[in-house]
Formats: sequence, C-alpha cells, structure tokens
Amino acid sequence: MLRKASRLAGLLIVCCAVPALARAERVKGRVYDVDERHSEVRLDVAGRHRTYHIEDRSLYRVLRRDREVLVRAELLRGRHTIVDAAPAVLEGRVEKVDVKHNKIVIRDAQSKARRTYLLEPGVLRDLRPGQVIIYDVEERGPHELITRWRRP
Repeated sequence: MLRKASRLAGLLIVCCAVPALARAERVKGRVYDVDERHSEVRLDVAGRHRTYHIEDRSLYRVLRRDREVLVRAELLRGRHTIVDAAPAVLEGRVEKVDVKHNKIVIRDAQSKARRTYLLEPGVLRDLRPGQVIIYDVEERGPHELITRWRRP
C-alpha cells in the first residue's frame, strides 16, 4: 500500500511539473515599449508585438526601449510574465578562435566570465584573439550562437 501511494505521489509531481515547463518560453526581441505604471513591457518578436507582465522591478535595468534582449517568460497567474532578461547584444574580448570546430571563447566585459560560443557560418572572418567585439547571441537548441559581431 505504501509503495502504491509513493508511486501516485511521484506521478502527481511529474504531472504538475510538465505543464509548468510547457508554459515557459525563451524569446529574443527588441523592446518596443516599457510601461512601468502598469508593469508591462511590449517586445517586437519576429515582427509581432507581444506584451509581457513584470513582477521583478529590477528587470527594468535591462528592459529599456529599443534594446535587443533575451527574455525567459512563464505563465504566472494567467499572465505571460518575464522572469529573467539579459541583453542580446554583448561585449567582450576574444580569447581563443577555433576555426576547425567553428567555436570562439570570449571573456565578457561586464562579468569577466569566459564563455564558449558557436559561430554562424561566415561570421568567423577577421576574428583574432585579443580583439574587443560587440556581438549578438541567439540560442539554437542547446547551443549559443554568435550571429553578428562588430568592433566598438
């Protein structure tokens, strides 16, 4: 009887967790409008305007008008709510370029963390260790991909 009850409890936990995961999304977009009074942000995502609710007021530091951002949103209390946001355009110093595997290691200018990215074909041109670059990152599956870069 105890074994059956523990299996039912495990199934209940799985059933509750799966819909929560299905309601989360990660999107890249440009901030179209910020309405702090109503705690809303409107993003232009692939040519469509989407409205998100904000509960954590510290996110307004990242969510500024005309800035490209990566956001993670979840369905909370029936509203699409941004729970995490980061700039989509980043700056850092190139530390290593792996031409064979189309990878690059960059030390972030703000956090000083080293990150390895994949490069979109054709983006590798003229990249050398020691350069400071501004770059755009997109998530494609489990990988982060640099789609564009330029010198500051």
